[in-house]
Amino acid sequence: MTEKELKNGNRPLKERFKEVERRLYEGADQLSGGTLGLLVATFKSMLEANAQDAAAAIAFYALFSIFPLLILLVILGSSFLETEENYERLINFISDILPPAKELAEENIQRVQEIGTELEVLLPSKT
Repeated sequence: MTEKELKNGNRPLKERFKEVERRLYEGADQLSGGTLGLLVATFKSMLEANAQDAAAAIAFYALFSIFPLLILLVILGSSFLETEENYERLINFISDILPPAKELAEENIQRVQEIGTELEVLLPSKT
């Protein structure tokens, strides 16, 4: 037996596996031009900072903010479309982009106007 074999033979198996793992990782990192090291560091940092919890919280609050935003857009859209000129501009714009959707757009815009006038009760009076 060589001196290296004797030296490796005296180390616990777990330590030998860690050494092999380290060498494989360093070789793969070198072959990838450091990309592997960057990915590993990124994921370690992400786990330490609990980034997945923050992302879930943002998604949760974004979901609950969509409904009030839609109400606001309907109210603003209906007040914008009060004039016939704006209504015609929007219909012409939609029919230029997607001609088959003209009738559908007209129906939906009329419905938005109806809903918007119903929701304007919630706004303070415009004096």
